[in-house]
Amino acid sequence: MADNKAADRVRLADEVSIGLLATVFPDERVIAAIEEAGVKEQRNRALPARLMVYFTLALWLDFGKGYVRVLTGLLTGLRWACGGWGGYTIPTDGAISLARGRLGDKPLTLLFDGSAHAVGTSGMDGVFWRGRRLVAVDGTVFDLPRGKDNEAEYAIPEGGKRPQARLVALAECGTLALLGAECDSIAVGERTLFERLLPRLGPAMLLLADRGFPSYDLYVKTLATGADVLWRVSASFTLPVITPLTDGTYLSELRGARKKDRVTVRVIEYSIRDDDGISEVFALITNLLDPEQAPALDWPVTTANAGTSNCCSD
Repeated sequence: MADNKAADRVRLADEVSIGLLATVFPDERVIAAIEEAGVKEQRNRALPARLMVYFTLALWLDFGKGYVRVLTGLLTGLRWACGGWGGYTIPTDGAISLARGRLGDKPLTLLFDGSAHAVGTSGMDGVFWRGRRLVAVDGTVFDLPRGKDNEAEYAIPEGGKRPQARLVALAECGTLALLGAECDSIAVGERTLFERLLPRLGPAMLLLADRGFPSYDLYVKTLATGADVLWRVSASFTLPVITPLTDGTYLSELRGARKKDRVTVRVIEYSIRDDDGISEVFALITNLLDPEQAPALDWPVTTANAGTSNCCSD
């Protein structure tokens, strides 16, 4: 009896998850994306394009399950949440795979682009700092199945056995709502993918990034979007003290490849006390140079140092 009740709770949770999925991506939006992508079927099929859109999304809710199990759970959830999804016979894995191939990735890209935006309000914790919306960029990598197509598109890292993809995402702090994401082969660096996300930034944002992202070129290009920055930098950066400031921070220069490539930055150094004493010294750089307008002790330092890992996780 207890096992049956537990199974019922799991099924109910799955149905609720699918119901929420259908609420976030209602039928009319899915159909519009399919038509814009030009993949609407010309004849009735057992696995129409709109069902395959929901199926592809559901694969991320039921990660690791087989196609047939995911599609079975999806249809159950859609019938519970929306109604009108009766009459479908579950085909084989091979038929589902072919239908997913016919769909392609464009409808999913259009749906994501239409839904990736900030959702936080001023009353929410961790969303704003001194009138600026906190956003963070981070990256991760993941394995892909082996196969001729994947291995032609995605590199296999040295010592690895499978092709890998790299994902860099831009997210709103506090809510973790995605503002954008870029995916490519592991051979494409994080900074390159981040540069593709720059159009998603704008004024009244404060962008947090960990030490893998900062460079002179990206710093200048990011400021050109109107966003402010608070970036952790690695020990490889040379940041001489040019002007000490009243709050213990100092002005320095971030330098590019050419001698004339220099931009003034403010450096905030801090350490974290752990059980064994004091940890390493961390360094952040920002374009907010006035300590009265942006006091060092008021910075969202913890978020800048570690919070970006909430966007993506390895």
